[in-house]
Amino acid sequence: DILYYLVDYSDLVTGVIEEPFGQNGEMKLFPNPVKSGGKVNLSWSGMENQSWQVKLFDKQGRLIHSEAIERGTSRAFIQLPELPSGTYIVRGEGSKQVHTGTLMVETVRLGQ
Repeated sequence: DILYYLVDYSDLVTGVIEEPFGQNGEMKLFPNPVKSGGKVNLSWSGMENQSWQVKLFDKQGRLIHSEAIERGTSRAFIQLPELPSGTYIVRGEGSKQVHTGTLMVETVRLGQ
Protein backbone atom coordinates (compact mmCIF):
# COMPACT_ATOMS: atom_id res chain seq x y z
CA ASP A 1 0.00 0.00 0.00
CA ILE A 2 1.17 3.52 -0.82
CA LEU A 3 0.12 6.44 1.35
CA TYR A 4 -0.24 9.90 -0.14
CA TYR A 5 -0.34 13.13 1.83
CA LEU A 6 -1.68 16.48 0.71
CA VAL A 7 0.34 19.34 2.18
CA ASP A 8 -0.95 22.92 2.01
CA TYR A 9 1.91 25.41 1.64
CA SER A 10 -0.30 28.39 0.72
CA ASP A 11 0.68 30.42 3.82
CA LEU A 12 4.42 29.64 3.65
CA VAL A 13 6.68 32.55 2.67
CA THR A 14 9.91 31.43 1.04
CA GLY A 15 11.17 34.78 -0.19
CA VAL A 16 10.31 38.44 -0.25
CA ILE A 17 10.78 40.52 -3.38
CA GLU A 18 8.20 43.26 -2.91
CA GLU A 19 8.63 46.93 -2.05
CA PRO A 20 9.95 47.60 1.46
CA PHE A 21 7.92 49.80 3.79
CA GLY A 22 8.47 53.50 3.17
CA GLN A 23 8.87 53.28 -0.62
CA ASN A 24 6.39 53.83 -3.48
CA GLY A 25 3.36 54.55 -1.36
CA GLU A 26 4.89 55.32 2.02
CA MET A 27 3.69 52.53 4.30
CA LYS A 28 5.03 52.89 7.85
CA LEU A 29 5.05 50.55 10.83
CA PHE A 30 5.59 51.67 14.44
CA PRO A 31 6.53 51.27 17.22
CA ASN A 32 9.36 49.04 16.15
CA PRO A 33 10.40 47.25 18.30
CA VAL A 34 7.03 46.48 19.91
CA LYS A 35 6.21 44.63 23.13
CA SER A 36 4.77 41.13 22.73
CA GLY A 37 0.97 41.37 22.78
CA GLY A 38 1.12 45.10 22.03
CA LYS A 39 -0.43 47.22 19.31
CA VAL A 40 1.32 48.13 16.07
CA ASN A 41 0.35 51.24 14.14
CA LEU A 42 0.34 50.96 10.35
CA SER A 43 -0.03 54.12 8.31
CA TRP A 44 0.23 54.79 4.60
CA SER A 45 -0.33 57.47 2.01
CA GLY A 46 -1.28 57.21 -1.63
CA MET A 47 -2.89 53.80 -1.18
CA GLU A 48 -6.24 54.66 0.45
CA ASN A 49 -8.25 53.47 -2.57
CA GLN A 50 -7.21 49.85 -1.93
CA SER A 51 -8.37 47.28 0.58
CA TRP A 52 -5.51 45.59 2.45
CA GLN A 53 -4.63 42.32 4.10
CA VAL A 54 -1.88 42.62 6.70
CA LYS A 55 -0.05 39.37 7.50
CA LEU A 56 2.59 38.58 10.13
CA PHE A 57 5.01 35.70 9.53
CA ASP A 58 7.66 34.13 11.77
CA LYS A 59 11.25 33.41 10.65
CA GLN A 60 10.20 30.02 9.29
CA GLY A 61 7.59 31.62 7.04
CA ARG A 62 4.57 30.45 9.06
CA LEU A 63 1.57 32.76 9.14
CA ILE A 64 1.13 34.04 12.72
CA HIS A 65 -1.58 36.68 12.30
CA SER A 66 -3.72 38.10 9.49
CA GLU A 67 -6.08 41.06 9.48
CA ALA A 68 -8.18 42.81 6.83
CA ILE A 69 -7.97 46.61 6.50
CA GLU A 70 -10.90 48.49 4.98
CA ARG A 71 -10.63 50.52 1.80
CA GLY A 72 -10.54 54.27 2.34
CA THR A 73 -8.45 54.25 5.51
CA SER A 74 -4.90 55.53 5.90
CA ARG A 75 -4.19 54.15 9.37
CA ALA A 76 -4.79 50.92 11.28
CA PHE A 77 -3.89 49.49 14.67
CA ILE A 78 -3.07 45.79 14.76
CA GLN A 79 -3.31 43.97 18.10
CA LEU A 80 -0.50 41.40 18.18
CA PRO A 81 -0.84 38.04 19.89
CA GLU A 82 1.64 37.10 22.63
CA LEU A 83 4.80 36.20 20.70
CA PRO A 84 8.33 35.14 21.58
CA SER A 85 11.02 37.81 21.18
CA GLY A 86 12.44 37.95 17.69
CA THR A 87 12.17 39.32 14.18
CA TYR A 88 8.95 38.88 12.21
CA ILE A 89 7.99 39.69 8.62
CA VAL A 90 5.02 42.00 8.08
CA ARG A 91 3.42 41.86 4.66
CA GLY A 92 0.79 44.36 3.52
CA GLU A 93 -1.06 43.02 0.49
CA GLY A 94 -3.18 45.53 -1.43
CA SER A 95 -5.14 45.03 -4.62
CA LYS A 96 -2.44 46.98 -6.51
CA GLN A 97 0.66 46.85 -4.27
CA VAL A 98 2.47 44.60 -1.84
CA HIS A 99 4.82 45.97 0.84
CA THR A 100 6.98 44.06 3.28
CA GLY A 101 8.95 44.98 6.35
CA THR A 102 10.38 43.54 9.51
CA LEU A 103 9.03 43.92 13.02
CA MET A 104 11.07 43.34 16.17
CA VAL A 105 9.06 41.88 19.05
CA GLU A 106 10.29 42.13 22.64
CA THR A 107 9.00 39.97 25.47
CA VAL A 108 8.00 41.94 28.56
CA ARG A 109 9.52 40.74 31.82
CA LEU A 110 7.85 41.27 35.17
CA GLY A 111 8.85 44.57 36.73
CA GLN A 112 9.32 46.34 33.37
